[in-house]
Formats: sequence, C-alpha cells, structure tokens
Amino acid sequence: DGDVTITGGEIVTNEKQYGYSSGITYGKNYAIYSKGDVEISGDTKITTYGPSGYIVNTYGSNQKVNIAGGEFTNVLSEVDKTAGGHSAPNLIYGSSVDATIAGGDFNGYKGEELIKGTGSTLTITGGSFDNKPKDDYVAVGATITVGETTYTKTEDGLEEVIPVASVNGTSYATLDDALSAASAMTGDVTVEIYERVTLGQSLSGSYSSIKFVGKDTDAEIYLDVQGYITATGKNVAFEDLTLSKSEGGFINNAGFMNVAFGVYDVTEVTYTNCVFDNGAYASSGNVTYTGCTFKRSHDKYGLWAYGNVDVTVDDCIFADYRGIKMYAEGAAKTVDLTVKNTNFSAVTDKPAIVLTYGEKVTLEGNTYSETGTFELDLDGDPNGTTVTSDVDPICKNDNGACGVLCDGKIYTTVAQAAEVATSGSTVTLLHNST
Repeated sequence: DGDVTITGGEIVTNEKQYGYSSGITYGKNYAIYSKGDVEISGDTKITTYGPSGYIVNTYGSNQKVNIAGGEFTNVLSEVDKTAGGHSAPNLIYGSSVDATIAGGDFNGYKGEELIKGTGSTLTITGGSFDNKPKDDYVAVGATITVGETTYTKTEDGLEEVIPVASVNGTSYATLDDALSAASAMTGDVTVEIYERVTLGQSLSGSYSSIKFVGKDTDAEIYLDVQGYITATGKNVAFEDLTLSKSEGGFINNAGFMNVAFGVYDVTEVTYTNCVFDNGAYASSGNVTYTGCTFKRSHDKYGLWAYGNVDVTVDDCIFADYRGIKMYAEGAAKTVDLTVKNTNFSAVTDKPAIVLTYGEKVTLEGNTYSETGTFELDLDGDPNGTTVTSDVDPICKNDNGACGVLCDGKIYTTVAQAAEVATSGSTVTLLHNST
C-alpha cells in the first residue's frame, strides 16, 4: 500500500510464470505492483517476460509514477507476439495515473503504448526509445532519443535534431548545449564533433579533462572570441579536427593569442592530427602537437611558443612561409621547445624558428628549407638559449648571418659568448663572426 522508491539494483520477473496455452493467459508477471506512488532512478535494471510483463502495475487511483533513469526490457516469445492478439505490454498500467519519464533506456520496450488506463497521462521529458513514443506523450521543449535519432518537441510536434556534437554518447544540436551538459560531469569527458561548430566560451566545469574528437571530414572548431579562452587546471585534447580562429588584433593583453588557435591557463593540451587554418599558440602548461599541419596565423607565424610553457612538436608540417616564433614579454626565458620529425620545407620567408626569448630548443630529424634553422630576433634577448640539434644550426638575424654556440648555448656574437665562456668552454662558430 505504501510508496515504492528504487534507485538501483536489478529486478527480473520469473520467465516461467507467463505464456499462452490454447489462447489462455496464465501468470501475472509485473515487476512492480503498487497502490502508492512509484519512483525509479539511477542504474536500476528491470527485465520482464511476456505480454503481461508490465514494469509498473498500479491498483489504486491518482497515483504518480516517475521514472528518471534505468534500463527496461521486456522479452516476448514468438507465440506471445501472436496469441490472443497481444503484443508488447504497456510500460505503465493503471487508472488515473500521472506518469513522467525524465530519463532511462527503453529500447527493450517495443510497444508504442507506454501507458494504458482510463484517465492516465504520461509526460516524457527525456530518455532513449526504440520506437517513437506518441507525440502527445512528449512535453514541448523535451529532447528524446529514438534509436540513433534525437527529437525535440516543438509546438508543431516532434522534430528531428541534426546533431553537431555529442558528449559521452548523447547528441546535441549546438556545441554550447554540449558544453553545458559536460559542465556538470566529472572525470574524463569526450565531445565528438560532426561538422563546423563555433566555440565562444572558456572550458570550465566539474570535469578534470575534456577531449574534442572530429568524426567527419568537415569537423571543425572555429574559435570566435576577442582575446583567448582558458581551461584552468584542466587537461584538454583535440583530435582529427580543423581548428581555426577569428581574425583579431593585438588587443589588450591578449596579443598573439587573439590571432591564432590555442587554450590559455591550462595544465596540458594535446593536439593530434589537427589542421590549424590560422596558426596556433602555446602559452602555458605542457602542449604537444602530433601529426598536425600549421598554416600561418593572421600574424604570419604557424606557431607561437610564448612564456612559461613546454612545447613538443612531432611529425608535423609547417605549410606556409613562416614557422615557429619563441617569444616572451620582458626577459623571461622559460619556453622549452622540442621539434622532431617535422617538415619546414615551405618555410621560406624566415628560418624555421625565430628566437626572441627562450630557455631550451631541441631539434631532431627535421627537414628545413634553405632559410635555415634559427633567426635570432634582436628585438628581444635570444642569447643564452640552450640548443641541442642533430644538424649544425644555420643562424640568421635581421643584420645577416649570426650565431655562436658556447657550451651548447646560442649567442649572437663572439663577444657575447666570451662573456660567459670559461677556460674549459667549447665555442662553435655557426658563421664567420667578429
């Protein structure tokens, strides 16, 4: 007689207590038989057998049945499907029942008549169904999934939603909707992208990491912000995507972050098999590019490596006339850059790497154009950056050839190198120097 609340566990009715014999029904195979209100949520799993295998059978009146989650299945034999004209049972049965379905997996229930009984009503605001529920069951504004198709209820009826993104398997019509759903999730979140979408907000939420994966050749994230986006304390990944950025100027303190794609104030970012239509920047944490293609940004460079950041570029292509610029405000020399197995053949306007400020550069297995490996930007202070290279560096600056290696660190002139050299130092001239 009392209310029933189920928040987890599994209920399976007796497979042998149902069936047809000469057209006569035997066995009542209800999962829940109640005179009070019924609440079902969480990871509840309920399986019933036969045409009388209702999930909820009420025998009172004016009861409420609310289903917010769970997995629901009914098993019918071939005899059950034809004998007596019966098909799949109703999910909810009773008189004057006020029922709501806000979530759950009902793909195992094949009948469209989810509720039956004089004066009973059903309102659906969410859930996944194998067959499309009756239109008047679904509340205006609700989103439901039927098979692999998502519908939204409008004033005109159920309309199919063409998803642009999904989060952990649930589809959304906009990236903003997907990120709104993701914000409440914890742990690792995966966002699949199906076409060109616009990102105009920072990445914040309860999750610890978020990964964006392109699922179609047209999959693209267009970053449309004045300035930059952040992902404070999070790990972020992009995979199999075109990544582009709206054209902005060097506004306020955003600088180059307003002209290229990137994420600021982040623990770690990884890019795998991505194409940067307007270049990229790395400016905090650990940033890794693998199998990516860089086109020049609105400010000419394919990649800006700036400030306090460790950057690894592996098996990538710089497809336009400028490559990487290592930069920082003031005299900070904290950029640690590793570039390996990367092709700079198209970089013809300047050397592969323009060094303004930096702490360390490691080069291994790369292909360069005739413009060489380094330009020392004398507008900054490139002297003293550690260089490890499997080929002899070729160095230039705005005044022509340059470069002296002293104990593995690069300097513009012999005089600058001599200031730090000791009696045991090794000095290598990269060009004729004075």
